[in-house]
Amino acid sequence: MSQKLLVVHPDTSIQDCMVLMTERRGRHLPVVENDRLVGLVSIGDIVKDIIRCQPWRAKRRLVDPSSREAALLTRRAHSARGEAK
Repeated sequence: MSQKLLVVHPDTSIQDCMVLMTERRGRHLPVVENDRLVGLVSIGDIVKDIIRCQPWRAKRRLVDPSSREAALLTRRAHSARGEAK
């Protein structure tokens, strides 16, 4: 039994593509216009666009690498892997 090929149009939103990929468990969506293949959207394209549009992407670090908190996190990561540091 075969399923109908799921395609999107060039004006389909990123959010709609993400929903379709999630619901259908797909990683790629063909982009069709006037019954012609004009592109292919991958899950990587979706993720990159979503990350690019996040307001927090300004030059802000979650943890200052020179801080005591960063040193503690590094030490915890090494000890979780069984490494001595």
